[in-house]
Amino acid sequence: MTGLSRREKIILILAAFAIALLISDKYILSPLMAKRSEVKDHKDKLAADVEKGLSVMKRRKLLSERWRKMTDSGLSNDPAVTEGIVLRYLEDVSYKNYLTLASMQPERIERDTDGSVREIEFLVSGKGNMKSVTMFLWDIENAPIPLKIKTMQMGASDESGSQMTIQMRVSSIYVYDQKNEMVNNE
Repeated sequence: MTGLSRREKIILILAAFAIALLISDKYILSPLMAKRSEVKDHKDKLAADVEKGLSVMKRRKLLSERWRKMTDSGLSNDPAVTEGIVLRYLEDVSYKNYLTLASMQPERIERDTDGSVREIEFLVSGKGNMKSVTMFLWDIENAPIPLKIKTMQMGASDESGSQMTIQMRVSSIYVYDQKNEMVNNE
């Protein structure tokens, strides 16, 4: 190195510095930045999971209260009791809203499910004015018992449209108790 000029020494030092910088970037800085980015992404994912968990905890309180009201007012483990509660509710709501019900037919849905909750469907048809039909639908959607409108058809029964007909399929659920069925079958 003694035979090198000052300019060559500077170029050699700069080249060594550039090589050291490239090596440190490849083996130190790039992995460090990649790890930092990975940790940040993981932190963001965990923060989203915590937020989701807090949301679930808030909803749990609200939904558990609603579930308790449903079980107190109609969710039964006997399908016949559930049918009676739903039919009585539909009659009361139709009477309250001046809707004339032509028929209400319950159908138990037999599906091979391992779940503890089963479904009963009700075919409901009736007629009334527009206000009575809309209030009837409002009461079904906001029922204290577990009810769901699955399908619905509405139409005018006269030329002026003052009288409406409604046909709908409403479902409710009951708690399926396999132990009771085994005892009843024996």
